[in-house]
Amino acid sequence: MARTSAVAAVAVLVLLAGAGLYYVKSGPATQPAADEAANHPAPPPEAGPVQKDSKTVNELMNLAISHLEQGNLAEAEKDLQAARAHAPQQPLVAYNTAILRVKQHRPDDALRELEASFVAGFSYFDQLDMDNDLDPLRDNPRFVALVAKYRKPAPGK
Repeated sequence: MARTSAVAAVAVLVLLAGAGLYYVKSGPATQPAADEAANHPAPPPEAGPVQKDSKTVNELMNLAISHLEQGNLAEAEKDLQAARAHAPQQPLVAYNTAILRVKQHRPDDALRELEASFVAGFSYFDQLDMDNDLDPLRDNPRFVALVAKYRKPAPGK
């Protein structure tokens, strides 16, 4: 339960920080651009049903974590795939997919997902150290090497 809260809190922080950074970097919208957008509405969607209740990546991650805890791996897989479709470079999507792969007894795939998470910017190694879901990988030399490769040394060391 503590892992769920910690991962959910981290996911929210990462998403909020990313949104804030995007806003700061992009600056406020200019009025001419807003007027242009208002005068040219988006075309209607192509074929396919319109999703009326679009889920955010954060909502999908929370659903996936809940399904993982309940042992509903098929639903967790669907949620994580949907989250990845919305945010392919989100490190926590890959991290939680690694957790799913561990629960599916697919250690090689779990290690690939962990590395994808690290490459995408995962930096919550303190939480990773406490994550019991990763216990089946901890004695794996590839896991040890992977974590050592991407873990940043503490300041002053």
